[in-house]
Amino acid sequence: YVPLVYFLLKDKQTITYSEAFKAIDLECSKVCPEFKIDIIYVDFEVSIHKAIQKIWPETLIKGCRFHLGQSWWRKMQDLGLAKEYGLNGDVGNYLSYIFGLSFLSPEEVGDFFSFELSEIQPVDSKVVDFADYLVNNYISEESLFPPSIWAEKSSSLQRTTNACESFHKKFNSFFNSSHPNIYIFLDVLKIMQTDSVMLIRSSLISVRQYRKPRRNNILFFENQIKKLNENKITRLDFVKSLSNKYKPNF
Repeated sequence: YVPLVYFLLKDKQTITYSEAFKAIDLECSKVCPEFKIDIIYVDFEVSIHKAIQKIWPETLIKGCRFHLGQSWWRKMQDLGLAKEYGLNGDVGNYLSYIFGLSFLSPEEVGDFFSFELSEIQPVDSKVVDFADYLVNNYISEESLFPPSIWAEKSSSLQRTTNACESFHKKFNSFFNSSHPNIYIFLDVLKIMQTDSVMLIRSSLISVRQYRKPRRNNILFFENQIKKLNENKITRLDFVKSLSNKYKPNF
């Protein structure tokens, strides 16, 4: 990922995001009159989704797997399920399997949740509350963030906005206060832009190779898909294996 556009936003309201996206659309259209964005990856923030739909109504919105896991984990904490999640019991295992849902195709999520997962759902009022939360916000096609946004039978490393998180972490490390002098701020921005230019040049002369751990993860996923397609494992086995491999370690 290469940072190309920088914005200083006053808040996280839909109108603010819309103005930012409108500016991007205007400048890019000057270079390419037929400019369009096919897919955009963002976190689970209603205001930014609405802004995208307003400025680029035909753009496919996809959610970040990392932020999806964070949202589910926060709800587990709110319901008092954090301790059970870390234990190797019925409740802990069930909660862990939830994180494998994002590796199913969107069309499979509702069916899988209603049947396979429901059959092994522990009898626990907190778990029932968590399941209801998932249905109302993520599982139902009428939910706030339906499966079409966050589920995909893919190991793609693009299903994350972690590159943005890394940029912000590096950028903030240059400052020793939350409100730096504007000239210091601009100097740091120039440093970041120099890094971006170097990244662009290096990408033109070399093909990036994934590090071994990432390659291994991709191969593992592809192997599980192959087993599923050949009926060597069930859909539940598939979700269990992916959740064990990719579940967050909070």
